[in-house]
Amino acid sequence: MRKKMEQILLEDGELFTAASGISMLPCIRPQKDILHLVRPEGIVETSEVILYRRKNGSYILHRVIGRDTEGYILCGDHQWIPEHGIQEEQVLGVLRGFYRGEDYVDCRKDRRYRIYVKIWCSSVRARKWIIRLTDLVWRGWKGLRGKWNKNR
Repeated sequence: MRKKMEQILLEDGELFTAASGISMLPCIRPQKDILHLVRPEGIVETSEVILYRRKNGSYILHRVIGRDTEGYILCGDHQWIPEHGIQEEQVLGVLRGFYRGEDYVDCRKDRRYRIYVKIWCSSVRARKWIIRLTDLVWRGWKGLRGKWNKNR
């Protein structure tokens, strides 16, 4: 029988798993990066990435952008609409680091990661326009490449 992620975290204290979904781009790449999650110890700090279980049972990896009377406020790095009211008991794990190819990025010590977090997480409102512009440029580039390849 296959163990669920939450069972592994509870029993072993850590979990290594492949990333899926695009909500944490550009930081976490789906099907490429391997996540190193650990069981949470106490209150999770702002800017940490957590694995949590929504009330519908789905597992989600998002960044803590704040806390209020209802619980944690979360948002994926590739999103701009915050999710409110995530409770402590929903938090299953905290991202300690991830493997990008052969390189391990430690979320607590890696200087480039910390700079990324400081810049990207301070721009949740501007993120909407940055993401839309990037997506527009990317779709335009893919369209141009497709037309160019057809004309060859």
